Amino acid sequence: MMRKFENLFLQNGSLKQTMFKNIFWLMLSQVSRILRTITLLYAARILGATEYGTFSYVIGMVGLFSIFADLGLSPLLVREAGNPNKEKEYFATSFLMKITLVGLTSVIFYFFAPLVMNVPMKNYFVVLAIILIVVDNVRDFIVAYLRGLGKMERETLIATTLNCSLAIFGFIVLLSNPSAKDFFLIYIISSILATFVAIVLARKALLLVFNSFRKTIAWEILQNAWPIALSGTFGVVMLNIDIFMLGIYRTAGEIGLYSAGQKIIQIVYIIPSLLASGVFPTLTSIVKTGNVEHERNLNEKSISAIFLFTLPVVAGGLVLAESIFKLLFGHDYTAGAPAFMLLLLHTLILFPGIMISSLVLAHNKQRKMFKYVMLASLSNVVLNYLLIPKIGIMG
Repeated sequence: MMRKFENLFLQNGSLKQTMFKNIFWLMLSQVSRILRTITLLYAARILGATEYGTFSYVIGMVGLFSIFADLGLSPLLVREAGNPNKEKEYFATSFLMKITLVGLTSVIFYFFAPLVMNVPMKNYFVVLAIILIVVDNVRDFIVAYLRGLGKMERETLIATTLNCSLAIFGFIVLLSNPSAKDFFLIYIISSILATFVAIVLARKALLLVFNSFRKTIAWEILQNAWPIALSGTFGVVMLNIDIFMLGIYRTAGEIGLYSAGQKIIQIVYIIPSLLASGVFPTLTSIVKTGNVEHERNLNEKSISAIFLFTLPVVAGGLVLAESIFKLLFGHDYTAGAPAFMLLLLHTLILFPGIMISSLVLAHNKQRKMFKYVMLASLSNVVLNYLLIPKIGIMG
């Protein structure tokens, strides 16, 4: 019995079994993510729009600056980690490049963030945000490596540590001394614990980092990473620039209203992201074999499944938007419902795009996507500049 369980859920066998195993473990990790989500929703309700807006603004700043700490390394590692001919060298070279970028990003954040942060106790938040940049990026890089190996069971353990610790310690703080400052500290402690688990799980690869570094692979990474880096940069800008620009032109309270709607979208985002993550290692293997028919069938089924999920969610969300906000956050947040409805409509494009992005990366055609992502991101910045000062979060 134990051998059957191990073969099905802990080993990579056939393509179908591996894909099933990966999706199973990723789905299991979402159980703990539900606890984290409940904690964040409760935090929004207890802290109020202004305090929660402060917390969300700092988290958004961390996400915005973290694009410089990766620059395409993690997606490439997911794609190449399963190559037995250069797995160790690729991980070691990528990791040392990653640590260098994380260090540079931390320095940039330290000097630049205080100039644009518009929150109380900004020096306190800057120091903690730098710690979060470091631990989050190290952990996410190791998770990318494990995902590339098809070790989603280890990824689940890391995610469970993060989410459960945030839920446990977060509720303790929210029930005893609710403030953005203390809740952000708990957020960082949870991230540190999860990063420690990730380091333990990847310790064998980490011990070989300095011996396995290769300049030729570093050059190969630079050649392949720049289109992913630029596309990823503009993609993250699309996700985080709204909160950043709201912080410049509007109040923390409005950031809180907007972030509440974003939080719901992020919950819904779990399902298509889960499917794309579980399918990607299998998709990459199929692309390498050149089996076009098999690849087409997998893509069609995946995108169809995403649409079958998205359409009823959007329809229900548009009808019940205000009721959802009252239920989850209280009457004070209902002013954020119209912006949430616009975000819901965006998911009709966003969610299928997750699978398409995976397909593009599997074919190493990320260079062709760059100009479209760049145009969308620049348009977002310009429209934010024109609309946010006039109509706030609806802009």
